[in-house]
Amino acid sequence: MNHIKLFRLFVSLFILSACASANQAASDETEEDKVKVVEGFFDYKIDAASQKVYLKVKHYDSLFLYINSLTAGIGSNDIGLDRGQLGNSRMVKFSKYGNKVLLIEPNSSYVAVTDNSFEVRAVEEAFAKSVLASFSIEKKKSGSTDGDWIDITDFITRDAHNIAKTLKDQGQGSYTLDKEASVILPEKSFNFPRNTEFEAMLTFRGEPQDYEIRSVTPTAGAVTIQVRNSFVSLPEEGFEPVKFHPGGGYFGIRRYNYASPIDQPIEERFITKHRLIKKDTEAEISEPVEPIVYYLDPGTPEPVRSALLDGASWWDQAFEAAGFKNAFQVKVLPDSIHPMDSRYNVIQWVHRSTRGWSYGVQVIDPRTGEIVKGMVTLGSLRVRQDFLIAQALVPAYGLNPNTAPHMALALARIRQLSAHEVGHTLGLAHNYAASSYGRESVMDYPHPYVYEGADGQLKFDSAYDAGIGEWDKVAINYGYGDHSEEERKKVISEASEKGIYFLSDQDARPIYGAHPETHLWDNGLSADQELKRVLKIRKIALDKFGPDNLPEGRSYSDLEEMLAPLYFFHRYQLEAAVKLIGGVDYRYSVKGEGNLINEPVSAEVQSEALSTILETISLENLMLSDKILSVIPPKSYGDRKGRESLMGKTDPVLDPVGIAETASSFTFNALLNPQRINRLSIQSSQEDNLITVKDVFDSILNEIKKGTGKSEFGNQIMFSVRNQFIKRIIELKEDKNSSVSVKAEILVFLEKLNDSLVNSDQPEDKLLSNYISEYLEGELKSVPASPPKIPDGSPIGSGIKCY
Repeated sequence: MNHIKLFRLFVSLFILSACASANQAASDETEEDKVKVVEGFFDYKIDAASQKVYLKVKHYDSLFLYINSLTAGIGSNDIGLDRGQLGNSRMVKFSKYGNKVLLIEPNSSYVAVTDNSFEVRAVEEAFAKSVLASFSIEKKKSGSTDGDWIDITDFITRDAHNIAKTLKDQGQGSYTLDKEASVILPEKSFNFPRNTEFEAMLTFRGEPQDYEIRSVTPTAGAVTIQVRNSFVSLPEEGFEPVKFHPGGGYFGIRRYNYASPIDQPIEERFITKHRLIKKDTEAEISEPVEPIVYYLDPGTPEPVRSALLDGASWWDQAFEAAGFKNAFQVKVLPDSIHPMDSRYNVIQWVHRSTRGWSYGVQVIDPRTGEIVKGMVTLGSLRVRQDFLIAQALVPAYGLNPNTAPHMALALARIRQLSAHEVGHTLGLAHNYAASSYGRESVMDYPHPYVYEGADGQLKFDSAYDAGIGEWDKVAINYGYGDHSEEERKKVISEASEKGIYFLSDQDARPIYGAHPETHLWDNGLSADQELKRVLKIRKIALDKFGPDNLPEGRSYSDLEEMLAPLYFFHRYQLEAAVKLIGGVDYRYSVKGEGNLINEPVSAEVQSEALSTILETISLENLMLSDKILSVIPPKSYGDRKGRESLMGKTDPVLDPVGIAETASSFTFNALLNPQRINRLSIQSSQEDNLITVKDVFDSILNEIKKGTGKSEFGNQIMFSVRNQFIKRIIELKEDKNSSVSVKAEILVFLEKLNDSLVNSDQPEDKLLSNYISEYLEGELKSVPASPPKIPDGSPIGSGIKCY
């Protein structure tokens, strides 16, 4: 055989061998190996057939954010698992140990901020870290040199959002995750330059225990929702943290720096804010290097969409006042941008079965407080609640229907709501003091301001303010302005000198709150005077309330749900006014920055406030007219009472006595709060002319007596109110928070009252005397029934529960 033949044979054998090897390799290649790699922040592959998710880890021990959230929720405000709800946000890293990869959350609360590596390590080793998950390296898939593939399927399909626990905690039943009925959703998993998103549909099975879960699920034993797991890049370096100031009005992060000098606090706090830098740092007003842009959910309908865009854009006024031009922008989300892309801030429109809170939440760098992404969730039913309030106030469905005031009020509120929730995502907390010095912050909770016009008609044209308030400008200037630390302090102190200041949730929300000017859903510079005005507005509306408040085609029984917000129209202003009793005026004062303010409300103001508060339990304000009672029949066929209805003890007929009991008990619970009465007891012992606890008890009893003897119907109401008062007094005495002096005052009051009742011929007096006697003798056998539940209040179409 010659050389040419030998060469040809060798080539043929080589080709056959190569083909055989290729065929063998092809036969070894699995379907998983053919799955396309999706490149992005973390490269990943999803095998839809086998429901497997693989993630490539290229850089070990590099920090990033891990966040879980809901993309499809349950739809009940009460349960609290809403579409768009962000869960925990953690700073984590992947670390490699042999063939095992751990997802580790370092302890970012206890640190040593120093270049001394030994000092840093000493603190790291002193406090625990958390291993969130463990993964094995897929050897077959990890032959490349640019990273390792790990199987994260179980991690993505676990109950990361604690859904089962939430359902149990909310009394909905015991549910467990059904892995067999849970799947990865490849079409809803995405990769972006700075974040990687995985979505799974999870099914929870259990035995429902409450109406709420049954009301929002097709089959309550199987609850299926969608959970998102997000891996998000931390921001680039260059952000300058701003030190937290208690009067600055911002949310904050907190850490403990063990490298701090001994003469400095170990606790360090920074505000949460977006990165915003002037292009021209020398100019008084400059465009930013990169503006803050928010995108509105295109699923929002008109005219709400335009109102939301308008309200959110108000913030540009504040940024301009802080020295920025075109720094804040709002646009409708285009198809080219996905709402889960962490590079974009989003305002989403969310539906629930019941009205509920809206939220403004942030994804934050826990090292600096920089906001990575702002996410606003707006509940769609809340605008309808304002519309309902307007319907109750004005009988606009007569011969010439005119619903324009209703829609105008609702849209004015939705503008303010949009600005409010966006404000949270800019880093701002609630400022519930702002309404006391004008309508100076969208971060307050405003009640619709309705007034009587010269023609005697109620007017809505000033229901809600338009635009950013003075406090909002101060807050943005403090947090985002191009200032030194001392200049920032000066922004706050100069505003305080002008009477523009900040007080928040801890002062406004508790029923025992003491500050005379810090409240939710209030108006006016004087809480008690505004209560007097609101009661007048309420009376005007009640006098006109009737069929013309109801649109054509609606059942007359629907008037009950319109009457509810009107009858209790004063409830929030009442809560504001009671804070004057035993009240204390104070600020978040800082030494060296203005004067200390911490002093009781004056005797004169407290006395006037008590007089106004007592108007809420007068017969005139408690009793419904025959005209109203005659036009509200029992529920029509197919309808039933719900959470927005007026409950009572005369079902199915509307209960005017029960409603009065509910309203008066609301007053008693707010006014006769243990902490409030304790403060009043102490204050009156220090100042002779201040009203005493005895004065409060006697004044309530006298107001009740004034309403008796006018009519048999009126007597029924006032005797029922009196029983609720005594019930509350006894509860106050038994309350562990009541002071010794208050308990003693109550005992004397009850003994004296019983002496005045014991010889009465009035059946209601005998019943009450019997009740008091049993209590005093320690043989109480029965107590007056609790009043019917007050219909839902907050949110009244407004802005945690922001939290």
